[in-house]
Parts: sequence; C-alpha cells; structure tokens
Amino acid sequence: MAIRHLKEQNYKVLDTNVTYKFGEIDIVAQREKVIHFIEVKAADSNSRMMVSLSERIGHSKQLRIKKSVQQYVVENNLYEHELQIDAILIKVDTSQKAATIKYIANII
Repeated sequence: MAIRHLKEQNYKVLDTNVTYKFGEIDIVAQREKVIHFIEVKAADSNSRMMVSLSERIGHSKQLRIKKSVQQYVVENNLYEHELQIDAILIKVDTSQKAATIKYIANII
C-alpha cells in the first residue's frame, strides 16, 4: 500500500527493506532531487497509532533510522542529494476493507 501510494504521488522507489545490523530502512524513494527514507507503520483502526507518531517511532528507533540512512548514503554515494526522513502511517479498517494513509514529512 505504501509503495503504491508513493508511486501515485510521483515518487520513484529506489529500494525497500534495506537491513543493517543496527537498523532498517523500509523504503528509499526519490522525488525530483530529494531522496526520501521512509519508515512505514501500519495498525488496525482500533489502534492509537494515528494519535501519536512519537509513540510509534521513539527516540531509539529514530537513532537506528539515522544510522541506517548514514550507511545507505555512504554505500550509494548520495552526498550530492538532499535527504529527508519521512513516515507513512497506514490505518487499516478490516471490517470496511479500507485503509487510510498519512504521509508525514521530516520526522527527524
């Protein structure tokens, strides 16, 4: 769902599920000259997920994301690009077979 949403918004998905020993990057995408590192969180509609992003992506998770982004930049020689760390929150309503997607830019 998150990848489909990004493509609909004219993002080019470069990579998914990039794993390092210290963390993971869910999606790496590019739109124009900006490389976006996107954390994806999904929850059932009864969850409080949409209420507080800080509860879902806490300080230690943010540090792991930053370290993973730094490693990805080095490995892929992305020094010349503008970088941004974002989040996609997906709230799934299983009873209605529907989902709500919220894109949050610059979470870190």
